[in-house]
Amino acid sequence: MVSVVSAVSTLGCGSNSMGSNPIGYPILKFLLNIHMRIFEILNEEQGFTAPRRTITGYKLFRLKNGNLYPLFIGKNKPTPVGSWIPAEHIATKGFAERPGWHAGVLPMAPHLRTKANKIAPDRVWAEVELPADVDYQQQADASRTRDIRGQVPDNGFYRFKTNKMQGGAWIIGGALKIVRVLTDDEVSAILTQAGYPEDAVAERHDSQQ
Repeated sequence: MVSVVSAVSTLGCGSNSMGSNPIGYPILKFLLNIHMRIFEILNEEQGFTAPRRTITGYKLFRLKNGNLYPLFIGKNKPTPVGSWIPAEHIATKGFAERPGWHAGVLPMAPHLRTKANKIAPDRVWAEVELPADVDYQQQADASRTRDIRGQVPDNGFYRFKTNKMQGGAWIIGGALKIVRVLTDDEVSAILTQAGYPEDAVAERHDSQQ
């Protein structure tokens, strides 16, 4: 299985990433296509089909041995790049029972930074997509907690308001697809354009300025 780091460095980091081995690109692309097709077949067998409409979000992952892992819920299961992963209802002690993939409206999460107000070296931001065929916002807003407890928002999403330290708002979706891992410069550019210059500096790794 091709690691996320290999895939990202080859497909997402410019023309120089392959060095002197131009044959490596088509081989890796072929392997990634097979990898994604395997997940598509598994999803189809479980009754999941890719959404027609999507919404973009951002999620912070833990990077280990070339693979991406969620930070908390389902943290021991790697998340592949480029494949749709349906959300599971995984009850976890210490966390609200709010099933669905959680993503940020922006790549900003002050509560997850280090004491030095930076991103931990083993964590990376990724641009993700979530399904938008069904809008669950009205159902979520009608509840006392302003979310949907005990139910995955299949084929859709809703927004859940949080405080500034937690990014301001989350997107809760019934599935998730990692589009690409973002560099520190890309994260900073997104936050600067959105009007958060201080966070654009903070949402970087310790060795970055």
